[in-house]
Amino acid sequence: TAVDGLGQTLRGQMEASSESALDSMLRKQGHWLAEARERTMTMRTQGTARGNRSVPRRLLIEFFLQANIQLRTGVTLVDAIGFGLADVTHAGFHDVQTQILDRVRAGGSFSEALAEHPKTFAPLIVSLIRAGESSGRLAETCGDIRRYYEWVDRLMSDIRQALMYPAMVLVATVIFFFLVFTFLIPRFAGVLTEIKVPLPLLT
Repeated sequence: TAVDGLGQTLRGQMEASSESALDSMLRKQGHWLAEARERTMTMRTQGTARGNRSVPRRLLIEFFLQANIQLRTGVTLVDAIGFGLADVTHAGFHDVQTQILDRVRAGGSFSEALAEHPKTFAPLIVSLIRAGESSGRLAETCGDIRRYYEWVDRLMSDIRQALMYPAMVLVATVIFFFLVFTFLIPRFAGVLTEIKVPLPLLT
């Protein structure tokens, strides 16, 4: 429950790490927190609210590329995250970035914000970001992660290409045996039966 600038009471739900973080988020919107009660979310609601979903790798590459460029030019982390938010067309990743931005604005670290989305950001990525924050090399770390995702993308592409030819051969072989045992061999068997040639047990 909050109060706006006109003294009107507002009621609703917001996700925050603590009551003080919630108060800070509301103040930035011009509201004052009057009362807050923690609500336990179901697993389905929690997954949706936290944007706990997988995201295409190309979007993650663009995300860390933008973060690397913005941070290297001296832009704050909040502005760096918000800069690319308007260009995101993927609804799921837009929700994820919005929640990350809100978490950082509320005083949380970048690694803590990413850790709340385990299906989007693997534990390895969160650990790298945490190390980058501790060493003061967050911009360089974002660049390293971007290059890592690009390497994984090339690797998966190479694997798909390498498997394409064996898959085509396997499909052709299956079709060949299907035609042989469905049409060819039964006709030979019929001819041999007509001329009263005994068929071997295996045949």
